[in-house]
Amino acid sequence: MATAKATGLAFIIAVIVAVIQVAGGVYGLLLLSGTVGGLAEQPALNVLIFALFVVLFLNSIVAGVQLMRRKGSGVVLSIINQILQLVQIKTASLWLFFISGPYVGVAFAEDGVEFSFETLVAAADISVPAAGAAGPVATTSINLLAVVILIWLLTRLFARRRDIETAA
Repeated sequence: MATAKATGLAFIIAVIVAVIQVAGGVYGLLLLSGTVGGLAEQPALNVLIFALFVVLFLNSIVAGVQLMRRKGSGVVLSIINQILQLVQIKTASLWLFFISGPYVGVAFAEDGVEFSFETLVAAADISVPAAGAAGPVATTSINLLAVVILIWLLTRLFARRRDIETAA
């Protein structure tokens, strides 16, 4: 009976993670769709970065759907999706982040440590800020929600492998 409860709880968690990933991916694509009109005027590198983010948000959607369908590929794609969201970096010369789902993080800046809950559902940025742009000189953030989801996904992956090895 405990196994049935554990399986039921694992399914509920999988559904929650899947919904987070699908919602984040859809919202991310909607955000990107607002920038499509200006792509023709952009340098090739910006178009390439745009295409990269489309692929990342699509991966989030596919990962969520496959996870809900209990496919092994859903766990693997979800692990990739969460790894890509672990760290956000902002310096005076480079901003790099990808979020596809809620963000709960801890930021390490030159002036201390800051815990934050961002209401961002999806965001993506690779940019070089203009000279003299306001903002932190250097901040590194860790997405704590992605860490928790990643740990759960890895335990699922290792449990499946153990079950396969036991059955063989």
